[in-house]
Amino acid sequence: MHTKKIIIVFVSILCCFLQQGYAQTGSNWTAIQKAPAVFIQNQGQYDQYSSGQSPVLYGIDHGFGWRVLFGQDRAEYIMKAIPQPGSILKTTITQEWLNTDSSSAITAGDIQDDYYSYSYYSIDKYVNADRIHAYGKLYRRNIYPGIHLEYSVPEAGGVKYLLQLDAGADISRALIRYSGAPVSMDQYGNIKMPVVSGELIDHAPKAWYADNVNEVIPC
Repeated sequence: MHTKKIIIVFVSILCCFLQQGYAQTGSNWTAIQKAPAVFIQNQGQYDQYSSGQSPVLYGIDHGFGWRVLFGQDRAEYIMKAIPQPGSILKTTITQEWLNTDSSSAITAGDIQDDYYSYSYYSIDKYVNADRIHAYGKLYRRNIYPGIHLEYSVPEAGGVKYLLQLDAGADISRALIRYSGAPVSMDQYGNIKMPVVSGELIDHAPKAWYADNVNEVIPC
């Protein structure tokens, strides 16, 4: 049994060709390659994209082909590709945490200065959702006894998630199930899933003691 806090870090990255996007400043349009690295609170704008298996609480708009939706126990990676005009292909990969503590809830931290607005179609009318808050991190303390989950968005893209283990916590209780595409693992421990726009890679974890990042723990 370990007697110190342990940090385990994972990074999920979509390897693909990005579609071009544009942002407007006044009358000028500028080409951009990525969307803001934030978690945007769901006020109905993400419901149309979800599988509906659980309420969507937050979302990442990577844009230009993919977004990530977060619920209590799951993250849905939604990827689209347009191989030719009028043809849209989609892959949805679900990452689900199994047998979690139901009393543990997702909370958001690091509120951002910017806010977001959406217009979306719901039932029989368009709805405007304005001044929606965004956050730099999501937390779920005690997702398992003594194990705390944290999500963030690296500037390079993708999703970074880490598990912090209190002294004595049992990491074998942390279980993840993937669905939506065939899953394989390469020789380096990276989990790979084919998607319409490339490949989703959940990189092999790295672990160290919280009080000494140089003391790496084999995973």
